[in-house]
Amino acid sequence: MAMDAANRLSVIAAEIGQLQNLIQESRRVLNLFLRIVRTLNPDLKEARIRAARERIEDLEGRQQA
Repeated sequence: MAMDAANRLSVIAAEIGQLQNLIQESRRVLNLFLRIVRTLNPDLKEARIRAARERIEDLEGRQQA
């Protein structure tokens, strides 16, 4: 039973690492998008920014759970 707990903790640690990587990548993409895309339709730009921020918040929520 101790091995089951150790294995589960290992899986949880790996999942947290994956979530942290996804959050970091999402932030990187958002920052890149904000720097590069200045001529895009303002409504489309805002929609993409909002979607990226919502994804980051969702990933952070999953990480907290």
